[in-house]
Amino acid sequence: MNRQLFLTLLALFAVAACDRPEAQVAPVLSPSTNESSSTYQDRWSQASSLNEARKGFQTTLVADEFAREKVPDPPPDLFRIVHYDAAAGKLAAYLSLDPNDGEKHPAIIWIISSETNSIYDVWHDAPASNDQTASAYRKAGIVMMFPSLRGGNDNPGAREALMGEVDDVVAAADFLARQDFVDAGRIYLGGHSFGGTLVLLVAESSDRFRAVFSIGPIANVAGYRPKYLPFDTTLPGEIELRSPGRWLASIKTPAFVIEGSKGNTSSVEAMAASSTNPQAHFVKVRGANHYTVLEPANRVLAEKILKDDGPECNLSVTADEIAKFVKTPAALRRSPAPDDPSWVTFKSPEGNFAVRFPVEPVSMDWRTPKGNVRAAVAYPPARKLLCLAAYTDVTLTDDDDERQSLRDFQAGMIDTQGGTLEDECELRVGEWHARELTLSSTSESTGEPRIAHIRIILAGGRIYHMMIAGYPDHVSEEYTDRFFRSFTVLEN
Repeated sequence: MNRQLFLTLLALFAVAACDRPEAQVAPVLSPSTNESSSTYQDRWSQASSLNEARKGFQTTLVADEFAREKVPDPPPDLFRIVHYDAAAGKLAAYLSLDPNDGEKHPAIIWIISSETNSIYDVWHDAPASNDQTASAYRKAGIVMMFPSLRGGNDNPGAREALMGEVDDVVAAADFLARQDFVDAGRIYLGGHSFGGTLVLLVAESSDRFRAVFSIGPIANVAGYRPKYLPFDTTLPGEIELRSPGRWLASIKTPAFVIEGSKGNTSSVEAMAASSTNPQAHFVKVRGANHYTVLEPANRVLAEKILKDDGPECNLSVTADEIAKFVKTPAALRRSPAPDDPSWVTFKSPEGNFAVRFPVEPVSMDWRTPKGNVRAAVAYPPARKLLCLAAYTDVTLTDDDDERQSLRDFQAGMIDTQGGTLEDECELRVGEWHARELTLSSTSESTGEPRIAHIRIILAGGRIYHMMIAGYPDHVSEEYTDRFFRSFTVLEN
């Protein structure tokens, strides 16, 4: 078993250390406005609504670095690919199948957390700690539509990041309302993170939806990374017309802004403090973060939608209703384990990290297409498990998002190692960004279950990786916590 695990790690690092495919750069587009910047600035700064402010505005786009990709085929028993008419042309979407029961069903358009305007796999099960599939609605019998937007996947048009996409979402709703099995008066809109920001802008621009659920939005889009904003941020109106915190008074139908108390609370708190609009509701869920709030919020909202069947929307939701379903990731739930003096302190030969192992580890290194990986591995004789601490060098530019780099590295690990993602979370280890995840799998030779607890840390141009893997009854939380907490990045 240990040999198999080690060989898996070799493959794991070989792929995880590789770069993502280079993006195809879109042409630079620079449409001109119908009026001078100074005149337009005077007008939008005095506008009483987002729609009024947007009139006559044409965004100035710059190069877009995201790659284009075909819409993945969904399972034919869950979704079909459709195309809806929008200003940019026909745009792709996933749509639930007609249940063929002769009934009109409530429906929700869900905008996934994607800055690329693309859609992807929303049908495989995801961990409750970060469920981007919004599957609670589908499982409750609610019709779902996942629209891709201009410039996403292989769609026509260029990505505008929260500008023309507002109109695309409304166009998707028009398409959805024409479906025979959809109740046109009970179409809802929801989205998370970047998608949450977009749906809040839609709520400020249109009364097309019965209610809008914005989970984890940002109040001012100047807080996003430059690579996610493919427009000239120095020009008047570009940031302001995309920042939902400025236009809350424009909301005309119920809009619920939801975030975990351990998430991006500054945006929710700022919007709640500035808003006097009774249609805007702000919900801060205790004990949840930006990701763990998603699954319980959607679970509760799905139940609320089914009961919201009157002539007018009567839906409401409280933080307490959501909080009781919040799942705390293992990394945030574990109690600190006491030190064990029998454990051995290992310092890497390069002097860049130290960690304590239950037994004396073996040092080793191997080559990958992108450089060398150095590791220390221990096999405690009393336990059927493997303990590993390793690192690989990475190259980041000033514009790279360290958190996204860790997410990409994690995705590479899972793609290579396989298994089921049972749990994950984002955390800080000292001053460094980190992620922790749990993978489960089954031994091909014995059919017995396996579990792997993994922590990755990005520090000083290196990704450090710790893992305890083995049979579940040999991988205790105390053991894992003691190993992870003993890790230290050293100055060298």
